[in-house]
Amino acid sequence: ILTDILPGNDPEVRKLAGKLGMNTASIRVGSLPLNDFVAAVFGLFAYARSLKGVELAIFDVRRVFAKVGFSAGVLRRLVNDRALTTSALRKRLSGGNPRTRKNFGEELECRSFLTDSLNVFRQNPLMKMDTNRVLILDLEFLAELLTAGMYWNIFDGLPPAQRETFRELWGRLFELYAVDLLKQFYPPLSRILTADLIYDAGQVDSLLDFGQEVVVFEIKSSLLTEAAKRGGNRADFMADYERKFVRNASGKPKALAQLAASCKAIEEGRIATAMKPARIFPVCVSDEPAVESFFFTNYSNELFQKEVALASSI
Repeated sequence: ILTDILPGNDPEVRKLAGKLGMNTASIRVGSLPLNDFVAAVFGLFAYARSLKGVELAIFDVRRVFAKVGFSAGVLRRLVNDRALTTSALRKRLSGGNPRTRKNFGEELECRSFLTDSLNVFRQNPLMKMDTNRVLILDLEFLAELLTAGMYWNIFDGLPPAQRETFRELWGRLFELYAVDLLKQFYPPLSRILTADLIYDAGQVDSLLDFGQEVVVFEIKSSLLTEAAKRGGNRADFMADYERKFVRNASGKPKALAQLAASCKAIEEGRIATAMKPARIFPVCVSDEPAVESFFFTNYSNELFQKEVALASSI
């Protein structure tokens, strides 16, 4: 997304990146340029995945990549950015409060460990044992530094006035990325894949036309808030989900509503396909990690079906 698509020639990307003054060479994550950050995190992730015993999760900054000639200086800067000492980790997790049974009970009751404490580990998945030895606390959180963590690093580093533009830019980058994956399997000569299809009521991100069956994709970069995902409040979750995936505060259609409109347009013949399809399969693609939860697809489908209640082939 950042090294290939951002520097590309897509007109919308060029316009939004120009407004932000953003290019790959200027992106830094903490004290590291983008490419050094990606190389260091991915190297540690690959190393940790190969480990056979938990005790080996402690590595020496000077030696762990010595055989491949990777810069120990780059790795040390990553460690300085992302590793806490035991005392610093304890202080961050407790919010500076004394470690008492009373405070522990209060934290359990308010569930702050599902948001505040969890984010400490997400942002700092490494722990300093001493000057050179570092413990990998959590492999998945280490990998997340290169996925959702990358988005939030850039987002948090921008002035508030530029963040909405970055949201738009990231949404377009993610859409181009997903369509590019489809192109690997359905090249132009196959005449199966169509992307960025404009019709009378909007745009279809991409569709696969197999004649009797059509698969319609709505690709949406929409991240739910921490409170909605982990606060344990049903009303907060539903409200945030509605804003991000159905209709925003001003009533503008979002992912599911847009997907339903596209499917109905195909069923009614307002979008031309090879033939009138017997089945139209809707697919919503998102980079929100919660979409992988067990309930998420069922809940999304309940809302989607309300949008296409009379449709027979969707």
